[in-house]
Amino acid sequence: MLAFAGIGRPEKFFKTLEEAGAEVVQTRSYPDHHPFTAEDAKDILTLAEKHDLLPVTTAKDMLRLQADDSELLRWLTGSSRVLSVDMVPRDEQRLVTLAAQAIRTHAFR
Repeated sequence: MLAFAGIGRPEKFFKTLEEAGAEVVQTRSYPDHHPFTAEDAKDILTLAEKHDLLPVTTAKDMLRLQADDSELLRWLTGSSRVLSVDMVPRDEQRLVTLAAQAIRTHAFR
């Protein structure tokens, strides 16, 4: 597998794949909110083809890839898979309390 990500902590994404049992052979890290280019797509696709690897990315990055209509980015989108993750808070009530506080704080500005 060739894992690629343009998120704040791409190493965490790569580790999550490995912990899920994936064999991550190659990785490509990009800055958070990276606007993928045709050159990026070419790099990923060439590397994946050369080593017979499946490109895998985050849902966030896939959305960014799909927003561009260039041929290479469409090819990368069609060739890649997404690791879907669900957030499961350890302390759900604490999360609800923090969200309510944030809403109240921003509602009265």
